[in-house]
Amino acid sequence: MNSQLIEFLVASGILFMNICVLYLYNSLIKHLRKINHISIQKKALESELKYIEEVKKNQLNIKAIKHDLKNQFLVLLGLLDREATEEAKDYLMSSMSSIEGLNQQSNFYTNDSVLNYLLNEKISIAKKEQIDFKVKIFLSEKISIDNDILAIIIGNLVDNALEACIRIKKSEDKEIFLVIKQFNRNLLIDISNTFDPLETKSRKDRQNEGIGVRSINALVEKNGGLYKHWIENKKYFVSIVLFDIY
Repeated sequence: MNSQLIEFLVASGILFMNICVLYLYNSLIKHLRKINHISIQKKALESELKYIEEVKKNQLNIKAIKHDLKNQFLVLLGLLDREATEEAKDYLMSSMSSIEGLNQQSNFYTNDSVLNYLLNEKISIAKKEQIDFKVKIFLSEKISIDNDILAIIIGNLVDNALEACIRIKKSEDKEIFLVIKQFNRNLLIDISNTFDPLETKSRKDRQNEGIGVRSINALVEKNGGLYKHWIENKKYFVSIVLFDIY
């Protein structure tokens, strides 16, 4: 009886230890997965912030070019005043390369230079892909939310919409409509785009796995906002509200 009791206790102890090991292993796997997701989101946000910094640098370069234009015009007037037409032509040709960069930002959507540059770039992509991209913005200059965060949210939303439209085979079905407007002290961001209804299942997988969607959710949640998305009449809708940003 003592021998059987000892064997039972030893077996029970081994079983209990195995259960503890399995529990610890399962907890460790979940923890590592969570750390991996956080790491991926952090890298995605860091890369997007670097992109925003590059956009800011480009804006500073554009401002510098515009500032120098006045002096360039004075030099040109001086050459024309003494009838040095050939020198004036050479001077104009050498200045063309620096002015060409200004053509990329021909449309004005908002006083936020970073967001305006971002929208112009995305709209130029839409034109190349034959996508009808419409934008309506009513945005105050005085907002408390970081402009970089706002650009990341809108940039990811537009990127997702562009990718969905690009996958559509018929060009006449490619549409994106973006609305950014303030009401009271809050900000509403609405975007809708057409998509291929046949990819509804794969779209759900992309939403679960996509870094862009997770970045949007993380930033909206961090700033105490609301995020909602739905499908209606072959269109995908996303609506975001950020509270008390003025």
